[in-house]
Amino acid sequence: MWPRRRYLDVNVPDRAEYALVVVGVVCCGLTARVGGSTQRACPGIDSAVYEAVGVDPWGVRVLGVELPSLALSWYDGCNWRTNSLVPLALGLCCLVTAAALRRKSR
Repeated sequence: MWPRRRYLDVNVPDRAEYALVVVGVVCCGLTARVGGSTQRACPGIDSAVYEAVGVDPWGVRVLGVELPSLALSWYDGCNWRTNSLVPLALGLCCLVTAAALRRKSR
């Protein structure tokens, strides 16, 4: 008979860890990507990075964190934005949980 092949040598807790890492990274990324802005025209920024990502990496500044409303105010190099910190907190919780599961399993 043919020997039994193992295509995935990953057990269920490992899959849960990987899923938590993916969810955590996506949630943390949503914090910067989703949110309100003034959407004004940016004549001085003709960058492929700004067009692709929506942020000018050289002009990003954090303006303030409002803990009672769980909001982050920041400047993306062209527009002022206010984003919720809930996706960031959820993403960080997922990443910390994945790290704790990894540490516990070893």
